[in-house]
Amino acid sequence: MNKSLTLIAAGVTALTLMSQPAQASTQDDLKKCRAALSAQGLYDQDQHSLKFSHRKGNTRKRTMFMTLKDRDADSRQKVACQIERKDVIDVAVTP
Repeated sequence: MNKSLTLIAAGVTALTLMSQPAQASTQDDLKKCRAALSAQGLYDQDQHSLKFSHRKGNTRKRTMFMTLKDRDADSRQKVACQIERKDVIDVAVTP
């Protein structure tokens, strides 16, 4: 019984450690997308909120999907941010 609990604990620890880099990578990608939107004049932290929706692709080439909401108005826009390796390739905003 004691051996089983040790194996279960080791498995849970391994799963936790494996999931952390993916979360960190997603957060890094979101920061890059925010910076790209700001550089294009489409995102101002005081005026907009950006909510992560989902991600598609792999570690080499991926697309981050988000919702851009104006804090003053009730308008929402969909954002698709394409990233290849570590660089943002394209940011598309659609109503």
